[in-house]
Amino acid sequence: MPGTAPPWASQLPLLLLSAAWPSCVAAKPGGCPLLLRGSLGPCPELAVRNCSSDLDCAGKKKCCSVGCSRVCREPVEDKPGSCPTYSVIAPLAICRSNCDMDHDCRDDFKCCRNGCGYLTCTRPR
Repeated sequence: MPGTAPPWASQLPLLLLSAAWPSCVAAKPGGCPLLLRGSLGPCPELAVRNCSSDLDCAGKKKCCSVGCSRVCREPVEDKPGSCPTYSVIAPLAICRSNCDMDHDCRDDFKCCRNGCGYLTCTRPR
């Protein structure tokens, strides 16, 4: 019938919005380089921010926090091995997190979920 919109027309604004929304896209692999505590100094009032997400960075670079702003940096790769699987809470599990990603852990340890559901440095299997 002429003058009648197709059935999908009412969904068009939602489709366009979802296609343009970058937060729905997965982050690039790897992590951001570790910032040493106290290495940043005071924050300037007008800190430069050259990215908001990994999508703003070229190639494999990731959008990383450098204190007051975010900049594109080369990623730190995840350590080899896989995290152990816990089916029940381990009796001596540390029920708090002590890492966010693998490079927060010493030697070959990985940042894994423990029996409590928190992230802790763990020897990989």
